[in-house]
Amino acid sequence: MNAKTQKTPSCTNSSVEIVQARLVEKRAIGARLAEARKALGMTQKALAGVIGAKVPTLKGWEGGKSIPSGEFSSRMAKIGINTYRVTSGEGPVLLTVSRIGHARDAVVRFVTKRSSVSEGDARDLIQAAFDRDLDEEGLEREYGERHPIGGSPRVDIARLALAVDTVEKEIERGGKKMETTARAQLIATVYDIFEDTTDRTIDQVATLLRLAL
Repeated sequence: MNAKTQKTPSCTNSSVEIVQARLVEKRAIGARLAEARKALGMTQKALAGVIGAKVPTLKGWEGGKSIPSGEFSSRMAKIGINTYRVTSGEGPVLLTVSRIGHARDAVVRFVTKRSSVSEGDARDLIQAAFDRDLDEEGLEREYGERHPIGGSPRVDIARLALAVDTVEKEIERGGKKMETTARAQLIATVYDIFEDTTDRTIDQVATLLRLAL
């Protein structure tokens, strides 16, 4: 009886330590995710939109209440977040972030405020931001009057960002130079293909681009 009584506190303490360790780990993962999001220059709303998550869900991840699933981690990796660092604490905050990544994010923030931007306009804005190295403020100065703030965006922001990211990564990987018009046309084609987006579709498109470029 006494022996059993003596063992109980030890088991209880061990369980509490495990729970506490998991809470600390979740909070650390959340803090590193927030660090990566800020390094990309994105708000919680912008990142949630790009990866297809709900804002409260993302806030829960960053607050250490839960951790992203493998599917969402994969989507984060595709936009440059080093998910290995998010989970382990090792390595750089971001994967290779090129000018197109910054251009894409600036356009996402610009477009999400407006209902007047069409899909074609959004692709042109990305090209302008990339070619002229415009950030969100630069886009506001150049195109703000043409596209006043208001309403919900007509563009599928997450799909457009994914199309741009996929195309530009393969262009960069292949070391090819492509004219702005040709790049925009390729992005438009991939955007249309991604209407029914799955991880398999993304991988297939990336493979085709790798072979073609």
